[in-house]
Amino acid sequence: MSTSLRRRMSQDLQLAGLSDSTQDAYLRAVRGLADHFHTPPDRLSEHQVRDYLLHLKNDRHFAASSLGIAYSGIKFFYSYTILRDWPTLKRLRIPSQSRLPDVLSTDEVRRLIDAVRTPHNRAYFWTVYSLGLRLTEGLHLQVRDIDSARMMVHVRHGKGAKDRYVPLPSQTLTTLVSPGAGRSGTPPKVRGA
Repeated sequence: MSTSLRRRMSQDLQLAGLSDSTQDAYLRAVRGLADHFHTPPDRLSEHQVRDYLLHLKNDRHFAASSLGIAYSGIKFFYSYTILRDWPTLKRLRIPSQSRLPDVLSTDEVRRLIDAVRTPHNRAYFWTVYSLGLRLTEGLHLQVRDIDSARMMVHVRHGKGAKDRYVPLPSQTLTTLVSPGAGRSGTPPKVRGA
């Protein structure tokens, strides 16, 4: 995909208000389509796009979620960046999968976290696990977000750019304020502690 076409799609994605990770995934999907045919995506035919989607499904055996991302990215490109009114893009349906995730026991999680060598990384993983945070939410957590008086944590800019409060288990608070939890080896100052 040419730089100008990529920039144009990127601007369209930003205007649509999609998250950074969704923008990256959609751009990768269109780049994959273009790379497959060694042709800029604005020069591809509907038949080629259809063949590519079938290739992802039947030959590469994409999972429903991965196929859905590829489809959504390609559909976005041809619906907003380069306007094409193709029936293929209207017809495609991705079957939903209702597969239960593999879940580790609490003991297995403890053993994994205990195997982490550096104290600040161990504190990070325990905090993410015990608070039920997404990894990026844990990375953006600030000391000011921890309210030990109310035993709550303010999670800012979660999925969908929404804030929420989650309960703070006492063991997690102990982990966060114990020596060695911070990078410097000194305990962080927590509001209300």
